Amino acid sequence: MNASSSEESVPSVPVVEKFGLLKDLGTIIVPNEYVHATRLRQYRQTFNTRQYQIDPNITDHHFSSPTVELIPGRRLHIIVFQQISFSTTTFKERLAFLQRRNALLTGAQGAALVLTERSERLPKEIWKITSFDCRQALWRDAQGTCWAPSIQVSRKEGTRFFLSNAHSSWWEDDAFFGFFDADQLVMS
Repeated sequence: MNASSSEESVPSVPVVEKFGLLKDLGTIIVPNEYVHATRLRQYRQTFNTRQYQIDPNITDHHFSSPTVELIPGRRLHIIVFQQISFSTTTFKERLAFLQRRNALLTGAQGAALVLTERSERLPKEIWKITSFDCRQALWRDAQGTCWAPSIQVSRKEGTRFFLSNAHSSWWEDDAFFGFFDADQLVMS
């Protein structure tokens, strides 16, 4: 048996998916009054209360250029994904999962939109739900660390809108948003 015939008989290894559906939040229409340049400031002015804690670094300046800028009237279908494998994953793996599915990377503005329009439907008591974007669209602190906007909803402690270190390992209880163009979704 020559080397090429033995290689042909080796079965291919299937790709094991590490992520799955946690919750479908449905479709949101970006409000007509939405203004990208001031969205995070407006959110802070409306929701920075005892029940809603917002990281001071989540600002329009720090998150000014998401990969996909939201525009009024755009219809987004939002899904919360969870990790289904029992190991840590990386930022890169989660981002690749979203990119393979043609998700829209909306960053902090997407997370703020979900908090405004669907906070009552967010899964409770999980560690965090992160709104991913490409590293170059995330805020970098003075040490060069990339920070991704995340949400935590607790029945006792309220809602936190905070930043997660994009360089760290991600665990099973670290969920993440998938934003999809609702007008291009094919439901099966």
